[in-house]
Amino acid sequence: MVKSGGYIVPIEKVSESKQAEIVKNIGYILVNQGKTEEAIVALQEARRANPKDVNLILNEAQLYIKLDQMDKFGQLMQEAVKLDPTNPTLFFNLGVVNVNEGKIEEAVGYYQKAIELNPEYGDAYMNLAIAMLSKEKELVEEMNNNLSNFDKYDALQAEQKELYKAALPFLLKADSIKRSIDTVRTLLNIYDTLRMEKEADILRPIYKEMRS
Repeated sequence: MVKSGGYIVPIEKVSESKQAEIVKNIGYILVNQGKTEEAIVALQEARRANPKDVNLILNEAQLYIKLDQMDKFGQLMQEAVKLDPTNPTLFFNLGVVNVNEGKIEEAVGYYQKAIELNPEYGDAYMNLAIAMLSKEKELVEEMNNNLSNFDKYDALQAEQKELYKAALPFLLKADSIKRSIDTVRTLLNIYDTLRMEKEADILRPIYKEMRS
């Protein structure tokens, strides 16, 4: 399986405030000088003058990624969503933040919203599937603790297969939009587990070629 969570997607931004643009540029100069905290102060000052400028919110949020303060990044994404509720990338990034915080159900909701806004958002389909599959770890641990309890083990294994079946359509969609070694590997693992031999046989040489 691929690593849960994923990466934050950079966001296209347009500022309507020349003054805010100047302060933002000062902020980037400070970032390039390694003065991230000072850059944040500069952007916060610009935001006080322009509280509805999504551009400034997003640029400040990007700085918190550099500081590995994802809680503050998530808070700013929430603010940005209120001002720009039709931007699928914002919801995608909130999904990533929530997965990293272990809030899987919330993450699933954000990925679904991103897909609703952009039905061809391949990364959102992939991350949605991976978020769903993250529940597998708990199932496997419980299976390992019930190796001698055959009825319990079989029930857990059946639950695992249902989890795979639920995630499969989203993985297929992600693969159809943007095939990658991650989509192919994850699909192959699921096909093998579900004993979908025909589908697995088709993907196996593709995966081998992608790895070489």
